[in-house]
Amino acid sequence: MNNVPHTTFLLTHVCFLFYHVISNITLRRLRHFTAGWPEQVQWVAEAAWILALSYFIAYLETIAISNVLAKVECGSSYMCSFITHIPLDVFLLILSYSI
Repeated sequence: MNNVPHTTFLLTHVCFLFYHVISNITLRRLRHFTAGWPEQVQWVAEAAWILALSYFIAYLETIAISNVLAKVECGSSYMCSFITHIPLDVFLLILSYSI
């Protein structure tokens, strides 16, 4: 489908799971850190963090989909894409479920 490896579609769930786990952990730490600050400053800090984290995770997803991390030259481009996405899929899956 548009030269997108099938493992990329399986990676979607893992990316969302990773994003939500990381956002929950970091937002709780941020709220604990900013507990003594004025409420408006807390709100601005939280909004800035959510914005920064969202763009960072979106950038990581773009790298994963574009296959920049591991370029392999071989005869079958589908098989190359499949092989290079497996380690990233496994890493994100283990990281998301272990936190």
